Amino acid sequence: MAVLVMEVGHGRRDAGICVDTHVHRIAAMLGWTKDAKTPEATRQQLEARLPVEVWPDVNLLLVGLGQMIQQRPFDLLQRCIKCTDPVAAFRLVGRIGGNLKVIDKATGDSILDVAEAAKCDEELLDYLKTRGVKEGHHDSSPAKATPSKRKRGERGGSARKRKGARNGPADSPSGLDEFTHSGEAAAVRMNSQARWAGSFSEGTKNSGQATIKTTIVAGTGDPYMANPGAKIFPDATNVTGVTGTAFLEFWVGNAKQSAVYYMQCLGFQPVAYSGMETGRMDKASYLLRQGNINVMLSSPLQKGGEMNDFINKHGDGIRNIALECPDAKRAHDLAVSKGAKSFQEVKTYQDDHGEVKISGIDTYGEVKHLFVERGGYKGDCLMPGFVEWDPGYHVEDVGLKYVDHMVGNVGWNEMDVWAKFYREVFGMDQLISFDDKDISTDYTALKSKVMTVDTGLVKYPINEPAVGKKKSQIEEYL
Repeated sequence: MAVLVMEVGHGRRDAGICVDTHVHRIAAMLGWTKDAKTPEATRQQLEARLPVEVWPDVNLLLVGLGQMIQQRPFDLLQRCIKCTDPVAAFRLVGRIGGNLKVIDKATGDSILDVAEAAKCDEELLDYLKTRGVKEGHHDSSPAKATPSKRKRGERGGSARKRKGARNGPADSPSGLDEFTHSGEAAAVRMNSQARWAGSFSEGTKNSGQATIKTTIVAGTGDPYMANPGAKIFPDATNVTGVTGTAFLEFWVGNAKQSAVYYMQCLGFQPVAYSGMETGRMDKASYLLRQGNINVMLSSPLQKGGEMNDFINKHGDGIRNIALECPDAKRAHDLAVSKGAKSFQEVKTYQDDHGEVKISGIDTYGEVKHLFVERGGYKGDCLMPGFVEWDPGYHVEDVGLKYVDHMVGNVGWNEMDVWAKFYREVFGMDQLISFDDKDISTDYTALKSKVMTVDTGLVKYPINEPAVGKKKSQIEEYL
């Protein structure tokens, strides 16, 4: 049996994007299927609000507080709570005043009706114990942050082993840490209470909104990547075959200084370098890694030229979004045949570790999409042309795992144009949309459509300005 405990509510409306895909990913991993017994009228009403399916026999338990629980993630997750297992048979039924109410469907008993996360944890754990759920072992002694001893580029084990992360001390929080049920399932906490508070309190503590604090389903430690090839959005396809983000290349004024910032403040590890010393005369690039995220920071080595023009116009920013794919030539040719403009025909880069093929197309503004075919490349430096870079400075990572989505901000009336581009060129489908009533302040507003491939591993929200009392934040950004 699998049990999932989630707390949602980030204080940001676009958090619904992450929660939506998160639940679809879990559904695909567990093999949940559409409930044939759901009345068609009910199904149509539900799916009209969000493009999701309704699953039966879902061993899912939702715990959450804050205003976000009244928005789209609440609607999405509530539809998934249709459980038959007696231990996990819970239903979220109330959100009055932002409070959370959970009822046991089997008995009708009210389990929780609280407005405080800590109290919610305590009462929930007590109730689970009465239903046969056993609390797992948890070391309550505080763990001191220690310098990372992992090798460069190496991922950091399970969540249980990483409770000593610098912003996640393992002071024993009250409530749910780990638990098992009859030895058949275990849920491992992703974020300790201390880490949750330390990471997100700035934007949420005073507003009365909770944020993400989860224990996750048994056996994976990472439901998002547990089955990365699963097609969780049936209305979307994947024409170019992209499987994720290979790397993000930032064009910046000072690549080395930027690299220090990414290491010190964001916990990235140094991996590789390319520049004059390696025979590259036009730019210097530093490759950093954390989890499955590769960030390349590049600066020009010569006066004038495209890189200097870009930086002078935009400042530091992403120029190349590189996407993993099995066949760079095929992806490029298919994209061009469907209306994309070619930026680079496929090129092959070789060294002693193998070869990498890269092609590219234009997208909005001056941003490019690269198709990267790494094949059996064995090098630790991601691609030929780089050498290992170890400045002797390593910090503990902050728990970043992978790129969830990348937002494209476009001009007035361009959102539909680029949504159509991603639908036709990549085979993406619209996951969710927001209008000016969803995302606005007293003075500014925007509209957004979120496009995704069938696996959910490549998602692009496209934002455009909307009418407000003053200039839209999208206009200011552009």
